[in-house]
Amino acid sequence: MAPEIPELQLSSFKHLLEHRNELSHQEINRIIAEFNDLAAKHEFDDTDPLYLEMQMESARQLAINGNLPAAMNAFQDQLKRVNRYQQHDWERRLQNSIAMVHKLAGRYFESIEIWEQLLNGEISVQDRVLYLTNLGSTYAQVLKTPKATEAYFSALKHLHGDSNPLAAADIYNNLGNIHRVNKNFDKAKNYYNKALGL
Repeated sequence: MAPEIPELQLSSFKHLLEHRNELSHQEINRIIAEFNDLAAKHEFDDTDPLYLEMQMESARQLAINGNLPAAMNAFQDQLKRVNRYQQHDWERRLQNSIAMVHKLAGRYFESIEIWEQLLNGEISVQDRVLYLTNLGSTYAQVLKTPKATEAYFSALKHLHGDSNPLAAADIYNNLGNIHRVNKNFDKAKNYYNKALGL
């Protein structure tokens, strides 16, 4: 039987996952190091949601710290483990993270391929919007603006109006950026105003 995570660390890990945006970079790295030390000494249950979340967060911090090869390896190792248990939600989350690492490393077409595959499966509206937005921003980076625009409009359609104002504002801002780069300043201003109005 896999050991339980000690209560003190459990509290610290939950705090990180719930308040990530409020913590300093140093505090996040300290908690991640504590988790990695504990994980190296014990074999925890691969299906424990907290353990999986902390593994993902550890890999995410590697990417944020610029260690993309290590982040990619960590995400791919984790994907192999969750595939054994057929945890499809975790598989999709990990594939999305792998696509983001590809994008950060400049391997745009690899990330596009992953997001297009994810969009072909049965997924929640929230995930569909996330993948379409990621796809749109990646297409914009490789200057495929018609495909980027198509992905963004598809994401907006799935939002059912302004049901998620932050996501909609982000998408309108990105559409404004596309028009600004193409020197369509009136259209860009229109989209920026839509973003600000949400």
